[in-house]
Amino acid sequence: GILLLDDPRLVLVSLRGFLAVTFLIDGIQRLASHFPPHRREQGWRQSLLGLVNVLLALMLLFGWPFSGMLLVMVIVGVRLLSSGATLLFG
Repeated sequence: GILLLDDPRLVLVSLRGFLAVTFLIDGIQRLASHFPPHRREQGWRQSLLGLVNVLLALMLLFGWPFSGMLLVMVIVGVRLLSSGATLLFG
């Protein structure tokens, strides 16, 4: 809490890094789980979600197209929407 009050930008950068690493790990895991032959016909949605997670992680790491709190909020929102859609329809 003290670090947040002292320098909020440092906490935001740490949060961006943490979210980027978790999105990247989750995306790679979802993409890798698509490749066994017995799950290929039903796992395309998981692969799509994995690709979205990897792209979001790269956006967080490189700060494209903008950086800051807005980027973190938009990316977390997109991740939640894509995960929810996969759970509902896949």
